[in-house]
Amino acid sequence: MRNVAVFIESSTQYGRNMLQGVAQYAQLAGWRLHYEQGGLNREEPEWLRDWQGDGVITRAARMRFSPKLAAKGMAVIRWDGDPKGYSKDVPHTDEEAVGKLAATYFMGKGFRHFAFVGFHDAVYSNMRQEAFHAAVEQAGHPPVQDFITSRADVHHADQEEAARQFLRSLPNPCAVFCATDERAAQILGLAADCGRIVPEQLSVLGVDNDPLLCQISHPSLSSIDTNASAAGLAVAERLDAMMHKREPDPVPLIQPTGVVERVSTGMEAVDDPNLRRALAFMRTSVRKPLKVDDVAQAAGISRRSLEYRFREQLQTSVAVFMRQKKVEEIKKLLLQTDYTLDKIAESVGIELQQLHALFHKVDGISPGKFRKANATSRVTPCDLLR
Repeated sequence: MRNVAVFIESSTQYGRNMLQGVAQYAQLAGWRLHYEQGGLNREEPEWLRDWQGDGVITRAARMRFSPKLAAKGMAVIRWDGDPKGYSKDVPHTDEEAVGKLAATYFMGKGFRHFAFVGFHDAVYSNMRQEAFHAAVEQAGHPPVQDFITSRADVHHADQEEAARQFLRSLPNPCAVFCATDERAAQILGLAADCGRIVPEQLSVLGVDNDPLLCQISHPSLSSIDTNASAAGLAVAERLDAMMHKREPDPVPLIQPTGVVERVSTGMEAVDDPNLRRALAFMRTSVRKPLKVDDVAQAAGISRRSLEYRFREQLQTSVAVFMRQKKVEEIKKLLLQTDYTLDKIAESVGIELQQLHALFHKVDGISPGKFRKANATSRVTPCDLLR
């Protein structure tokens, strides 16, 4: 039995989800996990210096291992990232995909004005910001407006007032993408302070999908699920290869699962009532075998008129939009259920062959490869202590 020490914070949803992935692999591999709760700023505990274990996984940036531990040749994965960017040797979330997903989601709702709220001292925030900007600008929309602070300053009174002024300055309606759920929850409160109505005037989206934080926010917060448990699983697999002196597999980029929609983004940002009806119909009918004519009928306009309005207001075609929404739903089923591909195809109203072709057309890979690279089963953090 391998003994592995784990130092991953349980104070954030991202950390807890990563722990789930590590716990899953530990159960499959028969590891004994030595886990201590603590934050990202914790230092090396004294007991670790003389510990007779096999491997260590840590996200504690200040943890500097003693020469005695290093001399043992123990397998160690430091999962804290590089100040100039993420380590290329450690699996991590595809932050560019997170930013692009946020932009695609908002543009699919008809938004033309966008804002980003993040941190200048966090690599993940910078990468999400850049990808969000690029996707919005590529679609021909006005430049994204940014409100950026350090992580330590977000609750300072002067920064909160600056954030209120920023929110007051945004046009109606505006899509606001926040680097984390915690920041998004704060923005919801500040928006209420300055009289901005969510989601009618500002549509607010976070990242990490912390169920408790998202539900207690007012209104409830929509969020991107980063699939951090899959990153935890991949890190554990990499440590296992190191402990067995095997060449590890190529480092994967973990794809986000999708947007978990709640009240904070619950409205389409289009003035055209027919287009609004079309978007609402497509959202609620994504698992049905829809045709463009079905959408036109639901919107109460001709197919030609529908196509024109999509091109004019959303800068895409009805067919492309429908494909994107269908693939988003397929991804959710791939990562959140144990359904076979046949069952998933049936659930979204298409044939299996169509599912393969559609998924490859939109994402460039097969659904099976996507699931293998990103899926992980549901294991609770309590499993670490059993």
